[in-house]
Amino acid sequence: MSQFNVATTRLLSLLPNCSSAAHIAQIQPHLITQNLHSITTVASAFISASKTLNLLHLAHLHILTQLPTPHVFTCNSLIRAFSHSHIPHIPLSIYTHMTRTSIAPNNYTFPILFKSLADFRDLRQGQCLHTRVVKLGQWSDIYVLNSALDLYASCGRMDLCRKVFDEMPVRDVVSWTGLIKGYRRLGKYDDALIAFEQMQYAGVAPNAVTMVNALAVCASFGALEMGVWIHECIRREGWELDVKLGTALIDMYGTCGRIEEALAVFDVPTCLE
Repeated sequence: MSQFNVATTRLLSLLPNCSSAAHIAQIQPHLITQNLHSITTVASAFISASKTLNLLHLAHLHILTQLPTPHVFTCNSLIRAFSHSHIPHIPLSIYTHMTRTSIAPNNYTFPILFKSLADFRDLRQGQCLHTRVVKLGQWSDIYVLNSALDLYASCGRMDLCRKVFDEMPVRDVVSWTGLIKGYRRLGKYDDALIAFEQMQYAGVAPNAVTMVNALAVCASFGALEMGVWIHECIRREGWELDVKLGTALIDMYGTCGRIEEALAVFDVPTCLE
C-alpha cells in the first residue's frame, strides 16, 4: 500500500472519532500538505466530523479556500450538511460558488438546495433555482421535480405546486404525497381527498406518509367514510401500526365521534409503544 493510501485510510478512521475542535485543527494541516482533501471520501468525512462538532463553518472555509475547484460530490456533501443543520443562505452560497468556478451541479445538487429553501419558505430564491434547473436541462429528473413540488407546497403556492405536478412526465408516491400534504397544509381538504382518489386511479400505491396525511385530512374534513376505507386498506395490506399511523387513525375516529373504533386502534399491540 502506498504512503498516500496509508494516509487516506488513517484519516478515514480518525475523522469519525474526532471529539473536539482541537482534533479537527490537528487534522487540517495534513489535509492541506498531502492534498488529501481532494479525495471525495476524505472531504466528506471531514465535513461530517465538522458537522458533528458544530464546526461546519470551518469545513466551509477549508473546502472553498483550499480547493479551487472541489468535486461536485464534495460540494453536495457540504450543501447537505448545512441544509440538515438548518443554517439559512449558506447552501445557496455554496451553489453560487460552484457556478462561479464552473463546477457543474448534478441531479443530487438541486433536491438538496430545494429542500433547504423549502425549510425557510424562500419562494423567490426557489423560483430562481427553478429557472436555473430548466436552463441546465435537469427539469425532467423526478427527484428534482419532487423537491421543487415540495418547495412550492411549503411556501403555500399550490398553484405552482400543481403546475409542477401536472407537467411531470412520471409521478411516484412522493409526488402524490407531496401534493396531498400541500393541500392539507392550506386547509384545502376537498382537493386533498380528490388527489388521494386520483392517486388510486393512477395505480400508485400509497405509503405510510401518504396514509397519515390522508387520515389527517379525513379528520379535519369529517370524512369518516374515506377514513374507514383507508383503515381497511391498512388492514388488508397487513401494515404494522406504528406511532404516527396509529395516532392518525385514533385522531380520525375520535374527531369523527367514533370513540369505540378509536379505542380499538389504541388497544392494538405496537400501535403507541
